Amino acid sequence: MPESQPSSQMSVLINRLDTHLKSGRHKKALKTAEEVLNVDPSDEDVRRCKVVLLLELNRFADALAAISAHGLDKELAFERAYCQYREGKLEDALVTLQMVSKDRQEAKLQLEAQLRYRLGQYPEAIAIYRQLFQQYKAETMEVQTNVLAAYVAGGQAAEVPAVLEAMKASPKDSFEVAFNSACGLLETGELEAAQERLLLAQRVGEETLIEEGLEEEELAKELVPITAQLAYVAHRRGAAGEAEALYHQTMACCPGDAATEAVVACNLAGLALLKGERRGAGEALRRLESAALERVGGFLRLRASVEGRLSPAQRAAVLACAASVAVGATRLDVARELLRTLGSSAGAGAVPRAMPLLQASLAAAEGRPRDAAAALGVLGEGDAAATALRAQLAAAAGDAEGALGALRALPPDVRHRRGVLATALELARRGADGGGGGGALLEAARSHWTEGPGARDPGALASLAWVLARLAGAAQERGEPELALGHWAALEGLDSALWADPGTQRQVAWTVALADPSRLPADLGRLAQAMPRLAPGEEESAAGASLAAAAAPRKGAADEEEGAAVERNRRARKKRVRLPKGFDPEHPGPMPDPERWLPKWQRAEARKGRKKRRDKNAIKGSQGAGKVDETLDRAAVPAPTEASKGPPPKPPAGGKKKGKGRR
Repeated sequence: MPESQPSSQMSVLINRLDTHLKSGRHKKALKTAEEVLNVDPSDEDVRRCKVVLLLELNRFADALAAISAHGLDKELAFERAYCQYREGKLEDALVTLQMVSKDRQEAKLQLEAQLRYRLGQYPEAIAIYRQLFQQYKAETMEVQTNVLAAYVAGGQAAEVPAVLEAMKASPKDSFEVAFNSACGLLETGELEAAQERLLLAQRVGEETLIEEGLEEEELAKELVPITAQLAYVAHRRGAAGEAEALYHQTMACCPGDAATEAVVACNLAGLALLKGERRGAGEALRRLESAALERVGGFLRLRASVEGRLSPAQRAAVLACAASVAVGATRLDVARELLRTLGSSAGAGAVPRAMPLLQASLAAAEGRPRDAAAALGVLGEGDAAATALRAQLAAAAGDAEGALGALRALPPDVRHRRGVLATALELARRGADGGGGGGALLEAARSHWTEGPGARDPGALASLAWVLARLAGAAQERGEPELALGHWAALEGLDSALWADPGTQRQVAWTVALADPSRLPADLGRLAQAMPRLAPGEEESAAGASLAAAAAPRKGAADEEEGAAVERNRRARKKRVRLPKGFDPEHPGPMPDPERWLPKWQRAEARKGRKKRRDKNAIKGSQGAGKVDETLDRAAVPAPTEASKGPPPKPPAGGKKKGKGRR
């Protein structure tokens, strides 16, 4: 009877375990498996079942401990490698994969490809995926999605359409495939196509997830990456307001997705830096610190939840973004700390250009131009980002000629962009020739956008229209209306929106009046058609608005002049800083004590010491807690006796003292 009791108990437990497994109740199944192992610790099947249940419950650390405790390191090598992968131990997982038996080769290759991808070894990951397709015909949706991600991250986004065709996959098959193919279009600069593909991914994702029974809030969380990427497309298109709204919508939908929060916070920080406002940069830095950074052991570093989700290049990009925002917010101590973290991190080599640029920006912000130039010297003269930063530093120092020379050294595809060209024109205007070199810059840009490599650029027509408008204005300022009229005529067929602008039409009419007055009536008629119409009764309000608009520049100029006078007076009152002999402002080190001219007993440090001594001598604690002397206790006065009761004592006799008084 005692021998049959354990066997019957085991039978009951095994049946209960089987019932829980078939119904998908993993927690109860795990509890039952542990009860079985308490009765029979040598049951191999239940040991494996326990490990699988821990994996189903996402308890990867416990699963690793169970594998080691039960001596299943070789038998469950694949499960062990998967647990190490989910715990972020990528290198250990690669080593463990070598112990996986050949009968699980396909699963081993899939996990190895994913590990290579997370380690930033994209060519190796792509090669493994090719092997999977050729040898094992692995055509699941998950594998197709991972293949596209590897190609995009590995810098081979141009091959994504061919890969889709080879896999016989379509963006309409799943929203993951559509999303990754949209990322490939983004990498190749096809913004309009990328936006259409992202909207397709959003539509397919909504249909798929609604069929699975997800609520609206859960649906928004699942599609957060698509919303974030749509915001990035708007950011790249220059629609800053739309991008910012979508970024904030993404932040509101993904409070638990650390990686998405970090990336979106970086993109919001980029928008803040474009505005050039220190307050906005400070808010962006606080948002970044909250989403992606933490202080461990006195050092600022990425959060563990963020670091485990990002590749080495992405981790370095987040750190570089945070350091750049810290410089923009004048949080130079934070910027120095982030640069140290970036330099010591394993992924710092993924962005070798970021370190010198950030070091130069930090040195310039600290007033060390020589160190900034030395940091940029590492990148050489041919680096576009370094050249643009040299131009910025020269312009900040008031060297317009040096800044213009640096902009002219930029590559043609960068030098002829509208923003860079507008900056170069302003620098030429401030230079010694008073803007005489601006015409040459505009002509070179016109040639680039019509006949050069820029003619194939998607935004070539808009850039050329902008250049023609500036050429026409410059010719009109020089007193060459015929030449300006030719530029306006060339502009008419390029950019209909710019041509229909009332400001453009006004300039065209003015040019026609100077060049060919006989054409003026027809052009005035066209100008009248382009102008907005006034409804009946709006003449008086329009007149008031025009008077207010005319007075606004004068008021603004007066306010600006008054503000400039106040600023001049403030600067005139500012005391000159007296520096000690031999002090080098280029390498300041710790700043001298501003109270060094005072006697030591009058300095702040001496006052602090006196205050400490005074506080030390002061009586602290609860006063009167114990009875010191009974004579001081008013409550201990004896009650009056019968003998003591009576009339109050009389004052001593003698009366009022007489004095001589005043005679």
